[in-house]
Amino acid sequence: MDMRIILLPGQHISNKEWIENVEKKFQEEYPNTKISYYDHWEKGEQRTDVELETKKFLNIVNSSDEEYILFAKSIGSIIFFNSLKDLVKKPKGVLIVGMAYNLAKELNYDFTNLKEYISYPVNIYQKDFDPAGYYADIMNINGGNISVNQYECVGEENNNHSYENYEYLLKLLDNLVK
Repeated sequence: MDMRIILLPGQHISNKEWIENVEKKFQEEYPNTKISYYDHWEKGEQRTDVELETKKFLNIVNSSDEEYILFAKSIGSIIFFNSLKDLVKKPKGVLIVGMAYNLAKELNYDFTNLKEYISYPVNIYQKDFDPAGYYADIMNINGGNISVNQYECVGEENNNHSYENYEYLLKLLDNLVK
């Protein structure tokens, strides 16, 4: 099945190399991928322009007739949630790792009612003590089509915002697609 995988990385420039490694792994099974590269990386800025990146994401998906799965990390999850009001072409599913829950709260996003209007599977995997949002804190958005899961740390610490087990990420993606 030719499913397009759209990838929304984290905010920090170190995520550029990370998302390219994730993409390489995903392409072993899903050759049709598209990374959204953030403008602030080019400009050498620290912060993602969420509105600008949301527009870019919406242009990618709303202008295409391909079915797609969204993979997002950190700020990518905020960009996705910010796009919901204008998202014409819904994804087949969404896989989020390392959701930027604390930043989202700072930016006044309220995810608690998301489950009421999302009609496709959204699987969130979070480390127990991810500094961007503890697993226990994110549990409050679980329900409906949103499934909040504990990220299994194999050879990884459970108290950082780094999700480096590419085999595991591919397996999580497979679970969503198949």
